[in-house]
Order: sequence, then C-alpha cells, then structure tokens
Amino acid sequence: MKQLSLIILFFTVCFRQVLGQVTETSIRAKIDKTLTFYESKKDSIKLMAEQIRADAQRIGLKKEALYYHRFMGFYYEYDGKIDLAVKSYLTLLKEAEKNQFFDEKYQAIGDLVNVYISTEQNEKAKMLLFKGVLEGQKEKANPRRLSTYYTNLGVIYRKESKFDSAFYYYTQALNIKKNIKDSVGIATVYINLATLLIKQGKYAQAKPYIEKNIAFHKAIHSDEDLWYDYGNMSEIYLKLNQRKEAEWYVNECLRIAKKSGSKTKEHISMNSLADLHRYFGDYKKAYEYYAIYDSLGKELINAETNKSIAQLREQYESEKKEQENKLLNQQLKQEQQQRLIFGISFLGVLLFSGVIGYFLVKNRQKNKILNEKNELIERQNTRLSDLNREKNQLISIVSHDLSTPFLVINTWNSILKMNLDAANTKALEAVQIIEKSVKQGMNLIQDVLNVEKAETNKHTLRLETFDLQTLMQEVLNEFAEAAHAKNIQLLFDPAPEPLHLLSDPHLVQRVLENLISNAIKYSNPNGRVWVNAEKKDDIMILHVKDEGIGIESKHLPHLFEKYNTASVATALKSSTGLGLSIVKRILDEIGGIILCKSEPGKGTEFTVRLAV
Repeated sequence: MKQLSLIILFFTVCFRQVLGQVTETSIRAKIDKTLTFYESKKDSIKLMAEQIRADAQRIGLKKEALYYHRFMGFYYEYDGKIDLAVKSYLTLLKEAEKNQFFDEKYQAIGDLVNVYISTEQNEKAKMLLFKGVLEGQKEKANPRRLSTYYTNLGVIYRKESKFDSAFYYYTQALNIKKNIKDSVGIATVYINLATLLIKQGKYAQAKPYIEKNIAFHKAIHSDEDLWYDYGNMSEIYLKLNQRKEAEWYVNECLRIAKKSGSKTKEHISMNSLADLHRYFGDYKKAYEYYAIYDSLGKELINAETNKSIAQLREQYESEKKEQENKLLNQQLKQEQQQRLIFGISFLGVLLFSGVIGYFLVKNRQKNKILNEKNELIERQNTRLSDLNREKNQLISIVSHDLSTPFLVINTWNSILKMNLDAANTKALEAVQIIEKSVKQGMNLIQDVLNVEKAETNKHTLRLETFDLQTLMQEVLNEFAEAAHAKNIQLLFDPAPEPLHLLSDPHLVQRVLENLISNAIKYSNPNGRVWVNAEKKDDIMILHVKDEGIGIESKHLPHLFEKYNTASVATALKSSTGLGLSIVKRILDEIGGIILCKSEPGKGTEFTVRLAV
C-alpha cells in the first residue's frame, strides 16, 4: 500500500510539472498583476489576457477565464479602438450575468460606464448606472461599488447642469461612504459636492466641505491632497472678496509645491498668485508673479519635450536590441546545424567507412542548402536595416516636427482651462474644442505610425476553411450601432447554402471591416448599404455597395494608394486615406483583387474577388 501511495505521489508531481504548476492561486496572482498595468503596458495586457484565459480553461475555472474579456477591453481602450473595447466589456457582462458571477458583473458595468462617460454617451452611461444601482441593491453588491455608481450619476447630472439631481446622487454616495467608514471615499465625495456648489456660485455652502477635507488630509499628512484643498479654498475666498484669506491659502499652495519639488504645482500656484493680485488691482505684483509663472512654464515645456524624446529613444533602443537578439539566435542555430552535420559526418567515417562517398555527397547537398539559407538571412538582414532606417526617420519627424507643437498647445490650453471662470461658458467651450482637436491630432500621428509599422511587420498567413457568410454577419453586427446612429439600413441577403472559403479569416475580416466602415462613413443619413457574397466557378465574389456621396472618375485610378484622400475631399470628413491602401495590401497578400465603380451623388460599389 505504501509503495502504491509513493507511485501515485510520483505521478502527481510529474503531472503538475507537465501542467507548469498552474493553480487558482497562480492565475489570481496574474489577474492582480495585470490590474496594475496602464496604457504604457497595453501589449503586456493583451499577452497576460491570453495567458490567463488559457490557464483558467486548462484547469476548468470559468470565472477567472472571463477576465480575458475585461483585459482585452482595457487593451482596445488604450489602443483607441472604443467599439472593440465596448464589445469586450459587453461580452464580460453577458457571461457574468449568465453564470451569476456578481463581482465580475459589476466590474463590467463600471468599465462600460467609464467608456460611455469618456465618449460623452451620457444616456447609455445613465442606463447602465441605474441598472447597477437597482440590481446591486437587490443582490447586495459591494457598497463601495454602489457609492461609485451614485458618484458617477452625480458627475453626469452636473455636466448636464441638473444640479438638484447631481446633489441628490452625491448625497447618496456620501451616506454609503459614511456607513462603511471609508474616509478617503468621503473626502472624494466632499470634493465633488464642493465643485458642484462652486459651479452654482454657492461659495459659502461649498466652504464647509473643503474645510472637512483639509482637516482629514492634515490628519493623514497628505500634502498632495492639501495642495488641491488649499487651491479650492483660495478660489472661494477670492469669489467672496476676502483678500487676506485668499492670499494665505495661495501662499500655502506655493509652499507645498516648493517643498514637494513639483514644478507643475509651483507653476500653477504662481499663476494663482498673479491672478489674485490682478483681481484686487495690485498690477505691479501681478506682473512680477506672471513673469515667474512664464519662466516656469518654459522650463516645463522643455522638460516635457526632452522626456518625450528620451522615451522615443528608449523605445528605439529596445526594438534595436530585440532585432539584434533575433539575429544572434539565427546565428546560434546555424552553428548548431553545422556542428550537427560535422558530428554525423565524423560518426559516418568511423562506423561506415565503406559508404564515405555517399556521405560526402549528402554533406555537399546540406552545405549547399545551408549556404542558400545564409544568403537568404543576409538579404533579410539588409532589408531589415533599410526598414529600420525608414522607421527611425518617421519617428524622428513625428516626435520633433509634429508631437512637440501639439504638446505645447495642450500645455498652454490646460493652464488656460485652470484659470478660467466657471461661469464663462463661451471660453470653456473654446478650451474644450482646442483639447479635442489636440487629441485628434495626436491620434492621427499614431495612426500614421501604426500603418508604417505594419509595412515592416506583415501578418503571418493562417489558412483555414470557414463560412464566409458567417464571418460577414459577425462583421455587420460590429457595425450595427454605428449604422443605427445615422439611421442607415445594413442589407444582407445570405445564400441558402454555406459559402466555404480557404483563406486567412483574420485578413478577410479586416477587408470587410474597412469596406463596410467606409460605406457607413460616406453614406448620407437614412441611406442603405448592401453587402452580399456569391460563388461563381472557383471564384468567391464579395459586394459592398452604398448610396453615399460617390467618387469622381479622375480619382478612381489613385484610390488604393497610401494616404490618398480622394473621397474625403468630397465628403468633408476627417481621414488619413489609409483604409483602402490597407485593403489593397491585404488582398495582394492573400491573392485577391478589388474593383470599384462609383459616380458622384449616386454611391459606390466595391467588388472583391478571392480564389476558393
């Protein structure tokens, strides 16, 4: 019996070694670690998501496997692909509700709300928040999460200038925070309440909330939070025309900023001092503080520029090191192959002297193959060097000639925003438009970088047989919401039988996504978009047709060139002109062709032909 137990123990240990010692604890550790990753580690988030799902499925943990969808939502959100992020969060919500995983359900609701608020889809955010509150009360969800839902409702209603509703939901959040004795959470709600009252001009009512925060942050020795509290208090006293008190709090802000060594806070504090003296008519002192403020601003801009250049340089060095490692691995493999060939040859001489001639012939053949591989590697290395040089030139242009102006604009716009009177709605609207335009510009730069990188990192073909019509339906489902927003009908009439195609489904999906996206984008509201596929002999034919603005005939020959914006000139829409060039490059890779028929004012039809 003892021997049997030892045998079972031995096989158990071996089995765990084969599984790589994957346990629920190890998976949870990976989940907790991934939750600490931010935008700079978005690629790591994607890799961890895939690993967590594989490990969880391996030992049958359904709940932990669902975190794949949440982390992929993070990845897509950081990558600017909001539609895909929402799709991932909705999948998490659906699966969590189906399996009654309550924590994951409320996580999904929170993630979706954050996306909707950031993209100004307030109605969708409110619907989800009300769902979270009602079901959370019934299912006894974590009180902290419920208080967060109430706070978010308050934020939305405050943005909509529905101050009574905002005050009500902030109060609900505050009651929960007090019940669970969440001191930090209480301070956060106080900040929101004070901001709401200041926006209404109720400075005296806002003052007690900030005083409570000051007392709390003094007790926990948090100078970082005190700086914000003192700034808010100085603004209140300024509005109440109490100069002595306002000046004391601004000077305290400056003292904390210098103590912490934060140039940004010192910069803002100097501006507040200048504004205060200007407000009370002391223009000489105001000018002196503005001069110091301007000097600090220039230092900050130079520091941020140098930081951006250093980050780009670090990224370049990292990629260069990775390429060198790949080349070294190839060389080591070559050396291993050569040693193996030599060993086999030497052993053949010793053991089979009678067939030396045969082995010499085989050896020459192997050397020829090896030389061909060496030549191929050398050509690939040359091509890689050329591509690296082109990429470095592009990064240099973007970082120096494009990114820096946007950075300067964004910095000064932020400073302007902090010093605007909340009642000056026209100025606030202008600041928000500038902020949005800067973000669009930076996103455009990133799009160009992504496409240029795609030229040097081609997709590895993964051929498989799949039903084209099923794939088309999935892509159409992705664009249903975008079409609904413009009241556009997506018309798809599938054939009665499956249309089987041998190709790379991922690349075919990208082709469909680009064509359908363009059809919706350049269609007028209340229009129609037709999508269908048919098989003729050994050719699969896809059609995407719209009733949009159309393209002039003189632009058609250049339609698939990179950065061509022929259709955009007519559509008056923002575009990089990259979508159709990507489609053409993908079809060249999978052996397909694309044709276009279009007439201004009557719409456009794209036809794709793929060999079955």
